[in-house]
Amino acid sequence: MARYNEILVGRYNRYLQKLLSMKGGPPAPQLSTDIGVAINLFHGIETRYLEGWNRFGASVSNVAQAANPAGIKLRNPANSNVIAVVYQLAGGSNIADANVGVGHGASLTDYTTVPALTNTRLDPRGNPQPTLVLSITSGAQSPVAFGATIDNIAVAAALVNQRIPIIFTEEQEITILPGDALQIAGGVNNEVLNATFWWRERALEEGERT
Repeated sequence: MARYNEILVGRYNRYLQKLLSMKGGPPAPQLSTDIGVAINLFHGIETRYLEGWNRFGASVSNVAQAANPAGIKLRNPANSNVIAVVYQLAGGSNIADANVGVGHGASLTDYTTVPALTNTRLDPRGNPQPTLVLSITSGAQSPVAFGATIDNIAVAAALVNQRIPIIFTEEQEITILPGDALQIAGGVNNEVLNATFWWRERALEEGERT
């Protein structure tokens, strides 16, 4: 039988049950009759799994293309029903004074090289591999611009071949919804880019889809 103000987002009840080793039915099945909501559930990176999050990480680079610039893309398939949050992002180049762009927006295709992400999970209790797809330009392929350029990395001579971080605070974390992607792309030929992504994924709740 339905309850008054029943809570239908099961991952919060599951979080409380697992964290506190509680048995039986949902420990928090409904809201109070008056306003009384207080959701401060985050406990630590080790309890993200109990909230339904799966964490992954990957660091890749491209093979230099003499006649083309390079691009590295992290894409969320359009039908995934998964939300991803990138909480660590870094990029770099082997060319001094290069400008490396960070793009974000709608993208439905991958580049030619798609590395297997079978060993990228950061917590063995979650899914062994992610829903998101990582791809890299290769051969005669050049990066394709999409969405908006949200940052630019200026690679000074002292930072050549270095990993240059972009995200420093929680407010700078980047969401990737189904049908969207995040890209690091160069602008000169024969360039080797490096890109590091750390992200978390979970299923979208019904109320989050629109």
